[in-house]
Amino acid sequence: MPSFNFSDAFESAVEDGFGPSTDLVPGKYRGKFVSANAGTSAAGDPKLGFMFKADEGSTAADGTDVSGDTLWLNATFSEKAAPFAARDCRKLGITAAMLESDMAAAAQTVVGQAWSVEVKLSKDGQWTNLYLGKPAAGAAPAAAPAPVPAPASAAVPAAEEGAGQVWSI
Repeated sequence: MPSFNFSDAFESAVEDGFGPSTDLVPGKYRGKFVSANAGTSAAGDPKLGFMFKADEGSTAADGTDVSGDTLWLNATFSEKAAPFAARDCRKLGITAAMLESDMAAAAQTVVGQAWSVEVKLSKDGQWTNLYLGKPAAGAAPAAAPAPVPAPASAAVPAAEEGAGQVWSI
């Protein structure tokens, strides 16, 4: 049986924009979102995930090279976290209508967007949080998906003979 190199697979996954992330150390960075997904949290709440990847030449405050390091921005629409998720989605160009239409397609509109972000530790030091700064200069805003077609209307009953012209939609 041929051997499989799991290390290469994991490194390739991050390079290609798929988890797991290599957490960026606290600091301010420029980079872009390289992948996105939509689903539900363990508690059953709607959730979006966006992988941010630091630009080449990025350095932490202590001078450590963090080029290519990644971090996930998760937007979970739980009762407690929904206001934060909505704030981040709005900044990224995702609207409620987009999410109601197709969450996965809405999430994909973020891929390729370049941003400045700040990474901070939570107050208890147990979590790393990513805060959106501003879209990078010259970055195009997210493209809105095509509008959702209106539902088919009920059939219009035929008029009685001689009652005039019949229109159907």
